[in-house]
Amino acid sequence: MSDDSTPEPVTQDAASGAESTPELPEVAGATRKQIQREQLSVLFSTPGFIVGMGILLFWVLAALFPTLITGTDPIISVRGADGNTFPREPPGGEAWFGTDQIGRDVFARVIHGAGSILTIAPIATAIAIAAGTLTGLTMGYFLGWVDEFLSRIVESILSIPVILMAILVVFTFGETTPVIIGTIALLFTAPVARTVRAATIAEAQLDYVTSAKMRGEKSFFIIVQEILPNVTGVIVVELTVRLGYAVFTLATLAFLGVSGRDPQLPDWGVDVAQNWERIGADVWWPTIFPALAIASLVIAVNLVADSIDRALKS
Repeated sequence: MSDDSTPEPVTQDAASGAESTPELPEVAGATRKQIQREQLSVLFSTPGFIVGMGILLFWVLAALFPTLITGTDPIISVRGADGNTFPREPPGGEAWFGTDQIGRDVFARVIHGAGSILTIAPIATAIAIAAGTLTGLTMGYFLGWVDEFLSRIVESILSIPVILMAILVVFTFGETTPVIIGTIALLFTAPVARTVRAATIAEAQLDYVTSAKMRGEKSFFIIVQEILPNVTGVIVVELTVRLGYAVFTLATLAFLGVSGRDPQLPDWGVDVAQNWERIGADVWWPTIFPALAIASLVIAVNLVADSIDRALKS
């Protein structure tokens, strides 16, 4: 009697002579999902990630809904019952972080100041990640003259200090928000491209890419469908790291007076620039609290970045 069932294909191990069943796509997919679940478990059990995300979420809340945290106007000077203002009032019950040189509430300015920095920095970082990923994938996959040409451009950008380049570009094209976003994005595209290029070169040498080429797959398909998913971890780490650098760069530009913002509006970098000279006169609070806000945000982003990197390597 004939058997209609199709036998499962087997392969023979050349070294041992033992027969083995090829790994099915479903099995490979399940394995990848299991690895991802384990990485997420490691990530969410990391103290640094929990602390960093807690701080980061607080500043995101402050940026989106500042009035939920403070009802004080950050622009208008605080006045007492007699109508007088209280300039340089130290931290206390009426003003938790004290008041600045014209009597504005420092706590309110710190909370409201999160809005601008957490709008510009993420947008610039997202543009840099997108452009850097595309450039790095192109360089790492095609190599040859394409890699040589793009590498020279990347190296020329990396050779100039970030702040110096940012100041030159902003002074040349104007102190506007689009120019600042574009400047930061351009500056961080180069390091992202270099990192993604290295990861792409390593992936392009593996068997699954060789198999895709032998099947006659187009380069675009191989890059997007085969290589990109396997370098996503590197891209996520770069995203978090560059976000921290973008925050620091933006605050530095504001401190140097090239942020393009009205100095009356709450801005951490501007507030530090306006008050730091008075630290010697023991008026430290208008400077220290905005500076601590910048530091806490950068540290939080770096904690998240380090935790993600360790989870991916676990």
